[in-house]
Parts: sequence; C-alpha cells; structure tokens
Amino acid sequence: MDSEGFKIPPVPEKSHHSPNSKQDTPMDSDSIGRKRLFEEEEEKQESKRRKVETSDSHGTTIAHDPLKDDRTVFISNLSYDSDDESIKDFFSKMGELEEVRLVRDYKGRSKGYCYVVYKSQESVKQALAKDRELLDGRPVLISPCEDRKNKNLSQSKFKFGTGLERKKLFVKGLPFTTTKEDLKTMFEEHGPLKDIRIVTYRNGHSKGLAYIEYEDETSAGNAVVKLDGTQIKDNVISVAISNPPPRKPKREFSNAPSSVSLSSSLGSGSGASKGPRGRGRTQLSLLPRSVMRPAATANASNGSIQNGKNSDAQEKQKPLSNSDFSKMLRK
Repeated sequence: MDSEGFKIPPVPEKSHHSPNSKQDTPMDSDSIGRKRLFEEEEEKQESKRRKVETSDSHGTTIAHDPLKDDRTVFISNLSYDSDDESIKDFFSKMGELEEVRLVRDYKGRSKGYCYVVYKSQESVKQALAKDRELLDGRPVLISPCEDRKNKNLSQSKFKFGTGLERKKLFVKGLPFTTTKEDLKTMFEEHGPLKDIRIVTYRNGHSKGLAYIEYEDETSAGNAVVKLDGTQIKDNVISVAISNPPPRKPKREFSNAPSSVSLSSSLGSGSGASKGPRGRGRTQLSLLPRSVMRPAATANASNGSIQNGKNSDAQEKQKPLSNSDFSKMLRK
C-alpha cells in the first residue's frame, strides 16, 4: 500500500525470453524457409554441373588415328538400348578389347553406331565374321574402319556374290518365325554346312528368305532335289541354286548446264530430264495452252502431206510476233 492507501501491484517476474520473442518466432520460420529454398537451388545447380561434366564425353571430338584402323571395326544398326557394357560383352568374345567408343548425341543418347578397337588384327577378322548377328534384338552391321576421305567410294565392292554359286542355295517362302537352328536341322542332313544367313530387315525381322552354303556342290544339289517344295507349317518353300540377277549400274547425273535443255527442264512431257529423285512436281509448262502448238502425229514424217498441207511448209512458217501472241490471248 502507498501513503495514500492505494495498493501497489507486484512487479512481474523476468521472463527467460526476450520481449520480442513473439516477433522473432515468425522471423525464424521465414529464415528457415528461405534457407531451404537456397539449399534446393544449390542442389539444382549442382545436378546441372554434374550433367554437364558427364556429357563432356558425348560432345568430345576424337581425332582420327590411322594407326588404329587395322585394329578397329565400325558397328552400325545398333539398338538404342545397347550400352557400353552389352557391346563389350558381345565383342570381347572375339578378342581382347582396347577401346569401345559408343557415339552419342548432346543428351547422352546413343546414335546407333560405335567403334570397337581391338589389340590385335586377328580379333578384327573374327569380329567381321559376326556380321549381321543379333545384339539386343537387332542385326549389327560390322565393317572395317576406313578413312573414306582418302579412298574412292566407287571402288567399294558388294560383300556377297552376284553370280552363279553352285555351293550356295537360295531359299524363299520361309515362315517369319524360322530360326538358324531350324534351317540347320533341316539342311545338314544332306551335307556339311558352311554358313546359314537369314535375310532380315534392319529391325531384325525376317523377310522369309535365307541363303544356305554347303562345303561342296554335291551336297547343295542333293538338298535342292530333296527339299524344293517342302512344306513348313503353312508355307511351301522354294529351294534353288543361288544365281541372283545382275545388279543394275548406278545412274550418274551430270551437273553440266549443257546436259539439260531449257525446254526439257520447263516442260512436263516424257522427254523432261529426271534427277536422282525423279521429275519434280514443280516442273510445269509455263507456255499458255492457247499458244501451244499441237504435236506432230507419230505417223508423220518429213515431206508427208497432212490435212492438205505440206509438213515442210509448216516448219518454215514465220515466227510469231508479239502482236500475234496478243491476238491469240484475246480470243
């Protein structure tokens, strides 16, 4: 009580928390949230850096080393699911590997081809013998590594024979599910086999065709006599000695201006020149129909009489002038 009789309230006890503790609490939560966002941003930046670091190998251009060509094979038609490990497992069976370079795009995805470097040339020969064998469900195309810039591509030869091959049989009409094992079981009864090749599309699906090669001509002849016309499931196969038709020579197109006349390039008749992709749709005649002259008939010849007029006289007609053209267009 004070001197005037008023009651004095007690002094409040000191709190352990600061007077601004209520205001500090929301500020602490905000700072924690900002800290988390900052950490997340740092993680994103770090992941981007890692991707860039891992993708450096995809964008690296490797200089061509001609000293390794005789120990290198070029692999194409690879499945996009094939990785370095599956390629190494497949090609390490033919010899000791030095390097496998799977070509990738800027995102690290396979482009479907690679280079395999062996430590010896003998391994390369064994690898080339595995051409068109399946790897991850696709027939891989294996060829020697060559520097095409320094070689004439026209000198490249077709891999398989183009003439009569008395030891090799051509089989058509096969079911699409026929395997090499099925053909081996069927044809090895008539003699020792040297090779079996099923013709497939690039995706590995069979075309229903195959080539069977024997060690001698007698075995091949016996197989033709015994197996031609044999029924396999619902198909009747045809077996004959391999004698493919002659390959057509590649057409060459001259880029010289004299090789293409102006009339043939603008006209749409059968005489128009054709490029590698045929005659374009834009090669239309720009001459109005009313001005175009009717073509001479097939039976017409020099000096013959048609419709009472001599054809030679028609050829010697005077050329039309601008006024003649305007009159014809006004009709």
